[in-house]
Amino acid sequence: MIRRWSLGALVLAGWLIVPSAASAQTFIRGDANADSVINIADPIFSLSYLYNAGAAPAVLDSADTNDNGVIEITDSVFMLLSLFTGGPLPPAPFPAAGVDTTPPNFPTTSTGEVKFRLENASGCGGGQAVVEVHITNTVTIEATNMRITYDPNMLGFAEANADPIAVILGDVPAFFSADSGAAGVVTIGSIFSLIAPTVEGLQPQVDGHVYNLVFNIGSNVPMGTVVPIDFTDDPAAPNFNLGSNNGQVILSENTSGSITSNCMSIEYLRGDHNEDGSVSVSDAVHLIEFLFLGGAPSNCPRTGDTNGSNQVDIADVVHLLNAIFGGTTTIAPPFPTCGPDTVISFISCSQYNGNCP
Repeated sequence: MIRRWSLGALVLAGWLIVPSAASAQTFIRGDANADSVINIADPIFSLSYLYNAGAAPAVLDSADTNDNGVIEITDSVFMLLSLFTGGPLPPAPFPAAGVDTTPPNFPTTSTGEVKFRLENASGCGGGQAVVEVHITNTVTIEATNMRITYDPNMLGFAEANADPIAVILGDVPAFFSADSGAAGVVTIGSIFSLIAPTVEGLQPQVDGHVYNLVFNIGSNVPMGTVVPIDFTDDPAAPNFNLGSNNGQVILSENTSGSITSNCMSIEYLRGDHNEDGSVSVSDAVHLIEFLFLGGAPSNCPRTGDTNGSNQVDIADVVHLLNAIFGGTTTIAPPFPTCGPDTVISFISCSQYNGNCP
């Protein structure tokens, strides 16, 4: 079943959490993009706002489709269920424009039906560590939202991906976003299949491995250092670690994890991108080929960060050439001899084949 509604005009406003008191603004619940039609564009608009820095709804209350007082991922799920699976219609004001007459009812305690757990991980300074995300759920959940914090002086977030076994089992979200816009914070939102022929949502499971979070370990993090990886609520929201059941919030019970640096960063020579043991114009050529012509990467990409900016780009080529020919710049250490990093770097360096003494 697919539902589509034509609606009247809306009034402008805007912010993430719906006001604590009943709203005095006129709106129609569900019409998040204020185009006078409720269809799939509305939950997509809300997801873009939450996870991709998209425009805010004209009236925030319009995106609070399950009417719990907070705009979060379950609102999009509620709307998708209503549109495509015969789920409940949005609460008033709907389908006619009106004002919100109900107070917020966002839950404050976990029921134990959804549990998130982060597996402890380890890796070398300057390398990467993969933190497994496990979910236990006693009810079917259509979506999850997680807010994870870490020390940005020790770690850098690289990426998130689905566990290969979860892919085989079909537990792969139809929508997935891992946003690390703020230093030290990763917000992960996912919506699982809602309209598949046989499976709707993530079925009950015990400690299922669903996602992987990949972190870069700082190159100068001392061996033996344990860096906590925590589930942390957003201070600007009641709780952002949650699952969705029938478009309603279920607060999760959370078990945090950690990353241990179990070996030191390897020594290398900065600027030696082709790993021949010296720094010359051939390294600039190698770096240009890698950046712009699809050339082979270095085993130690950190060698390309010649200006020590913690990223590799055209500025490093210019810096390297100036250092070689102009003498107006100096390559950042370790240079002119091999050594470890003297400042933290999140650029990987799995091995260096330049024959450091």
